[in-house]
Amino acid sequence: MPVRPLQTLMTSLLLVGALALPAFAAPIDVPIDIAVGPAGLWFSNDIGHDQLGHFGLKLRLEGIISRDLIKQHINQVPANYRQLALRMAEIRYRPSLFIPEELIISPKFAHTGLYGSTWRPLELGLDLVAGPSPVTLSAGLDLTAALIHSDALGFSWMFFLRPGLDLQLEWEIAFSKAFHLSVGWQSAFYVPQPLGGGVFELGGFNDRAIWHVGQIFLLFHGFTTYQASL
Repeated sequence: MPVRPLQTLMTSLLLVGALALPAFAAPIDVPIDIAVGPAGLWFSNDIGHDQLGHFGLKLRLEGIISRDLIKQHINQVPANYRQLALRMAEIRYRPSLFIPEELIISPKFAHTGLYGSTWRPLELGLDLVAGPSPVTLSAGLDLTAALIHSDALGFSWMFFLRPGLDLQLEWEIAFSKAFHLSVGWQSAFYVPQPLGGGVFELGGFNDRAIWHVGQIFLLFHGFTTYQASL
């Protein structure tokens, strides 16, 4: 029987609640992936034409529920979701929605500077290549808030605030059990906001609006464990 995406999402949420949250779980050690690294940003509009690249800091804090962990604690999963849970290879969750996925820190080296944050509260991923060095394709829901100032784009400053959707391709390389390295590309697509315009103004998919941001990134991963207990 094919696995429906909604069923998969519901099962993932139930597993996170049953296995990872202290209020519901018996004492277990949950692996935690702590990752940080540089990111290069490219805007598909006049910001990108004015300055080829901008810079950011990529952040990641994820709990990892592996297949072995699911099997060990399968009795904590509701009975009607157990078969679906056992078919899952791995589930990753973020302990806090308040931790941003990315910090945008790009001073005005030429004519435009950017400072802000991006949150990625929801993500669904698929391993294109499994094993110790997986290649993962994921889709995520984004929210970006950034202050942009410029002396070459027809405005002195603007506040960018938009939801978006992204696609991300990432290759992770394991050097040891405790240290991994990953490289990837992300394309984020936003509800267009015109350059120099307010957050309630709607722009078009053209050079005078912010609607797409490409990103290349490098992440250094360190792994530890978190004990979830009553």
